[in-house]
Amino acid sequence: MIHALIFTALVSGTALVSGTALVSGSPGGPVDLVETASTAGGFETLLAAAEKAGLVDTLRTADGLTLLAPTDAAFSKLPEDLLESLLRPENQESLAALLRHHVFAGRRTASELVGAQRGVTLEGTTITFSLDGGRLRAGEAQVLKNDITASNGVIHVIDQVLIPEGFSLPEEKVDSVADLIEFAVSRGVPLFNDGNPAACAAVYEVTVRALVMLSAAELGEQGVAALRQSLAVASRETPDQQAWTLRRAIDAAWLTIQRGTTASARAGTADRWTSLFEFDQGESGGSSRWFSVNDNVMGGISEGGFEQATDDTAAFLGALSLENNGGFSTIRSPSRDLELSGYGGLLIRVRGDGRTYALSAMKNDRRGEVRTWRKPFETAAGKWQEVRLPFHELELSVMGRRFPGVAIDPADIRSLSFSISDKNEAPFRLEIDWIRAYSGVELSF
Repeated sequence: MIHALIFTALVSGTALVSGTALVSGSPGGPVDLVETASTAGGFETLLAAAEKAGLVDTLRTADGLTLLAPTDAAFSKLPEDLLESLLRPENQESLAALLRHHVFAGRRTASELVGAQRGVTLEGTTITFSLDGGRLRAGEAQVLKNDITASNGVIHVIDQVLIPEGFSLPEEKVDSVADLIEFAVSRGVPLFNDGNPAACAAVYEVTVRALVMLSAAELGEQGVAALRQSLAVASRETPDQQAWTLRRAIDAAWLTIQRGTTASARAGTADRWTSLFEFDQGESGGSSRWFSVNDNVMGGISEGGFEQATDDTAAFLGALSLENNGGFSTIRSPSRDLELSGYGGLLIRVRGDGRTYALSAMKNDRRGEVRTWRKPFETAAGKWQEVRLPFHELELSVMGRRFPGVAIDPADIRSLSFSISDKNEAPFRLEIDWIRAYSGVELSF
């Protein structure tokens, strides 16, 4: 109903009042708001939220309402994990409370709101109103369109989602050691990627200590000892190093738990993630078996190769040349059955130089192979990143020509490659820690 109110109003005529757009009803009077919701756009998130909160029927039958309606762009400003949590079934009441914070009883025009200076919402919370440079503000939000007349109320479109004071989500339940690990990683990764390794390390440290206390049965004496050792090592490291030392310990605990899961519990399901390439010195999947395919196959003179960077990582590096119509460099893995049936995509840990690279999947590793399923990704100079590449987002490319909608079956993938073709002749370097396949877990894990 919230969506419907907005949608109907937005198809009306427009005028200006106090510097703010005013939308009036159609010549025949306000139309039914719910019926027009499906034909309008810009408020899909709000409509979905109203449905999940169970408020659509209530708002459809109520009369005399004033709605502050956030746009899709307004919802996009919320932290991604907050919006995701709000839309979960267990948080329905929290979502409903947030939406009720945007609704008032009675039809309140913009001038009435400014005159009253504040209003009490259906949630019992208070929102203040003011004029700022001739434009109406509702709390911290700017009103983009005001006084939209509807058959059962008035709508004011706003550019932010208003968060009630003291609003919080119910604490997430952690029912198992696996849930604890997933929860910790989902909280730690964004902190690290946002440039706060100390906070990430703190999350991981608490998690490792909890695993030591709670998971002796799943991990065994050796697994618990490894966790204790990681804590000792991390205590002597920088925050960045601590985060990765503890993360590797958490990863190892996860693998141990997954390997210990009974076959019956896993029947018909794929592992949550599996390692494809770990670039440890001397490992069979390390850098030594990868090979380069540069533009020299077409007459170019770009240079690029793959070499061991540290004991645990490898580097794709070189320099492009635009001479002879060249300008690309590629490294490929040897061909083998990667056993990716049932997996949803790839996850890579890389440290780049701020340039754009691409990861591709192929059905074989022949040097003359021109069909690749490709997905570009951007890097942040000097920072380790975990990049998620869903298989359904890989796009078929044949000699540089794109064929959207032609998917690759993960079961057919035999080789992977990294490439760069950004027409920048400066030296490039992409350091790679590992490549994994994931399925069924929406975490950067």
